[in-house]
Amino acid sequence: MFILLLILYQYPIKVILECFLSLNPPECMIIVSKYKNFTHNMRRFTVLFFVFFVFIYVAKASNVIDFKVSAKITSFKFNLEDLNCYSLICSNDNIIYVTSNHGLLIFNGLEWTTSPLSEHSLLAVNNENTKPTPNNIIEQGFKVDLLHNGKIQLTELNTNKALFVNANLDNANSPVIGVYKDYNHGIWFLFKNEVTRLDIFGFASIGKKSIDKNPVFTTKGIDYRKIKNQEGVIQLLKKKHLLADSVIMDFYGNTWILCHKLIKNYSEVYVIPATNDMYPLQIPYQDYGLSNVISLRSLNDGIIELNGKDSIVNFNIKKYLSEKRDFSLRIDKITDIAGRDISEGFLEITNKQGRLSLNSTINNLTFYFDAKDMRGNNQVLFSTFLEGNDAVWSEWKPLYSKSFGSLKSGQYIFHVKAMSNNGYCTQISNVSFTIAAPFFNRWWAWIIYTVVLILLMVLYWISRKRSFEKEKANLEFILNERTAELMSEKAKTDDLLANLLPKDTADELKNTGKATSQKYNMATVLFSDIQGFTKIAEEMNPEKLIDELDNFFFHFDSVVEKYNIEKIKTIGDAYMCAGGIPYKNRTNPVEVVLAALEMQDYMKQLRQKNINIWDLRIGVHTGAIIAGVVGHKRVSYDIWGDTVNTASRMESSGEAGKVNISGQTYEMIKDFFICEYRGRMPVKYKGDIDMFFVKSIRPELSIDLKVVPNKSFFIQLQTLRLQDLEEFVLQKMTDELPPTVVFHNNRQTKDVYSVAELIGRAESLSAEDILLIRTASLFLNLGYCGTYKENVTNSIRFAEIILPKYKYSPEQISIVIQLINATNTRYNHTGKLESVLIDAYNNYMGRVDYLFLSIDLFHEVKQQNGGISEKEWFNQQVRFLERFSFYTPTANLLREVSAEEQILKIKEYAKID
Repeated sequence: MFILLLILYQYPIKVILECFLSLNPPECMIIVSKYKNFTHNMRRFTVLFFVFFVFIYVAKASNVIDFKVSAKITSFKFNLEDLNCYSLICSNDNIIYVTSNHGLLIFNGLEWTTSPLSEHSLLAVNNENTKPTPNNIIEQGFKVDLLHNGKIQLTELNTNKALFVNANLDNANSPVIGVYKDYNHGIWFLFKNEVTRLDIFGFASIGKKSIDKNPVFTTKGIDYRKIKNQEGVIQLLKKKHLLADSVIMDFYGNTWILCHKLIKNYSEVYVIPATNDMYPLQIPYQDYGLSNVISLRSLNDGIIELNGKDSIVNFNIKKYLSEKRDFSLRIDKITDIAGRDISEGFLEITNKQGRLSLNSTINNLTFYFDAKDMRGNNQVLFSTFLEGNDAVWSEWKPLYSKSFGSLKSGQYIFHVKAMSNNGYCTQISNVSFTIAAPFFNRWWAWIIYTVVLILLMVLYWISRKRSFEKEKANLEFILNERTAELMSEKAKTDDLLANLLPKDTADELKNTGKATSQKYNMATVLFSDIQGFTKIAEEMNPEKLIDELDNFFFHFDSVVEKYNIEKIKTIGDAYMCAGGIPYKNRTNPVEVVLAALEMQDYMKQLRQKNINIWDLRIGVHTGAIIAGVVGHKRVSYDIWGDTVNTASRMESSGEAGKVNISGQTYEMIKDFFICEYRGRMPVKYKGDIDMFFVKSIRPELSIDLKVVPNKSFFIQLQTLRLQDLEEFVLQKMTDELPPTVVFHNNRQTKDVYSVAELIGRAESLSAEDILLIRTASLFLNLGYCGTYKENVTNSIRFAEIILPKYKYSPEQISIVIQLINATNTRYNHTGKLESVLIDAYNNYMGRVDYLFLSIDLFHEVKQQNGGISEKEWFNQQVRFLERFSFYTPTANLLREVSAEEQILKIKEYAKID
């Protein structure tokens, strides 16, 4: 017993299981009471129940003494003089201890014994400071209340019915001092000089209520069935290495645990809140002058009383929990490598808004921080993360600072969070800062670097470019010299070749190495010869002879070039040329005869100045020839055929100073020249042939009434040349016109071409006007060989390219373009020529086949534009016919069907109203 009391003295942990509900708890603040002389009177002691380790026991386990009493209600009256009982307690092995002024009364289940109290064995309690016992106890479906008048009341919980008030208890004559329960479902009532035990188990078995026979799991008297957050309690005790001395539940359902450290005489008080979403809170009783807690007690007014050796602290837990006592975290300062505070004035609050700007030299930083856990003096752990430098959060460590070295320039955010040892974490505190780049790494420095680099590159590029251009210029100069030499030689060669061959033949020869022969059905061959040249060559100086011939032939070359005649060759005094080659045309007989007259006129003019000038004979014949290249090394362009032989006979059969032509040529030029018939003359190997001397150009076509043609001559010649243009245009349309163009084709072009001439003559237009109108009519539909919607523009472009090749003057080309534009609906025309051309273009609208032509036009438009129905198209045609009229009287006379009849045909065909 002495050893037991000694241990109790060394480790005084009082565990009292008190579960009560106090009605109408007062709202009051924490009250601190000091009892300086609390331990002076050691004559009376209170038994304290304690444990060293936390175990879970099963009721009635092997280490629990199961004592029985014979009755449901048993009273123990002590026959001791002047007995005063103070308190009663039951140990976990069912030993009953009653403190009194005569010592410690002990009941082991069989008998009562008395043990005197020594001054140093237990904590003494003065009579006036004896702690009140709980006012009620709940056990096995019943509630036992200690009333204010010192009486007891037993109430059945399910019916809330009071079974008795201080009744059926033996010798219950004095007020009840305290109520306590043991571990066998018994309730002990302490009176002034006796104790009474109520066997709830046995009492309930009488028939009042069925009893739950399931065992009760306890740990040193802590009934876990009545404590919320059981798992949290076990984890807390295990983590803190604590032993639970006592557990009580306050009015609000919060569970209070008084614990102490193993071996060390150090107590801690925790509150497990009634809500499951909060961690256990440590009560900082040291802040209120209480050095250690030895017991807990729940007062009737809802206040928890913490008892120490020298003071008492009362807690209003509701008020305490409602106050803002957050686990706060603060970043105190930031220092550089020299320990200087660089954040002074910036860290006014924990989470500073804004960004701290640091010099580039301040890149070694230390952050100091602290956290205050207002729920107790716990060891705090910290974790940090430097955004912009770290990849993950650091481990939890009890370090109150964090250092970073050699940080690069840039933007950073330092984060820190704290965690208490009960697992509660603070919000993350952070501070943003920027380490400026060194002056040589600033944005403006990089701009300067970039500009300088670009300038250097530009300068280098300019230098290289100049050097390259200089080298290029030198090479170009050399190349140009060589090219000029080559071009000069090439030009000479081309000129020489052009003098020898026609351009197309020369190009073919250069490209392919050979030239093909070609047949021409209508070509006009001219032969000229100097009369008596053999005798002259015998008598005349050769050099002078050559000079004279060269002068003659040079002039002849200019004449044949003027009229697009191809020079073939010269043989001695003979000069040979041909018209209609290498480009076929119908005007070559007229052009060759006109050239022959100019040659004879040139000789006559020379003879008037010098009587010794030679006489010239010229012969001309028109027919089919073959032209081609002769030879391999010294090639020459030559012509063959009967026409060439006949033209030679015309020359030899002629007279000096005259132009002798065949009857075949005469038939082709008689409208341009006055000719004298010589009759049928014999020709070697040919028989008799009709021959004519060309006297002059017809007077109405001549200026001097001899060899100089006037404008009418050329207009008439252009009219003849128009047939060649017609053939070319129609062939081009045949080759290039898209198959979808079924209206604006060769057929319509020929119709407009013929009707334009007919209306022009009927309207008394001049020959030139008719020529220009017919020319424009050929180009109206040629534009459809290009883009359909740009046909007018295409027609004008073709006219500008083609007409100069057919000897049209710029003034004539301008008029033709104006006429083409007149057919555009957006063009306003006022002239007679435009009216004639438009009437010829729209002549089909008065013809009997208009409906079929309109259907072709619809299909063409639909192929190109789409999106229009046949009915819509004919509605448009009806509206057009209703307001359409021809401009010229001749066009109205040529109308075969009136507009009204055309409209009726359209409506009947398209079935429209």
